[in-house]
Amino acid sequence: SKLFKGSKGYAFETLSPENDRFLLHAEDDLSSLVEVDCFEGQVREGFTGLSDFTVDQISLNVADLKASQDFYRLFEGLPVHLLFVAAEGPDLAVEPHVTWDIEFIEFRVPADYDLASLKVYLEAQGQDVYLDHKEKVLAVSDPSRIEVWFSKE
Repeated sequence: SKLFKGSKGYAFETLSPENDRFLLHAEDDLSSLVEVDCFEGQVREGFTGLSDFTVDQISLNVADLKASQDFYRLFEGLPVHLLFVAAEGPDLAVEPHVTWDIEFIEFRVPADYDLASLKVYLEAQGQDVYLDHKEKVLAVSDPSRIEVWFSKE
């Protein structure tokens, strides 16, 4: 929907069918981005897509702002900033697989991370937690029914 140029190259913003907005960029400082009308350069021959990227912020529309904030406070040091926006709508109360929406957020943890202890902690906080029998994947659902996975690398 928008094209930008910054100190490290081009960036673009795109919208999903559900109006989720994504900004793809390589900048350290977003204030260096300037909107432009067209791409002025050459497309790299043989380019097939991105092989390495990180998500630094996710904005979630939520029906219950406090419940969502309280849920994510259970996890210290998540590698992504979560921004919560109070919203209304039937799509915020259905199972994620029923609508085009975020179904799960996965966080990779080191192979020696103690998922069993995390399970005990989350259950003590009143959460319904799934931990596979090999203790490699832990899943818990947030108040918007988005599954949050912690999986070993």
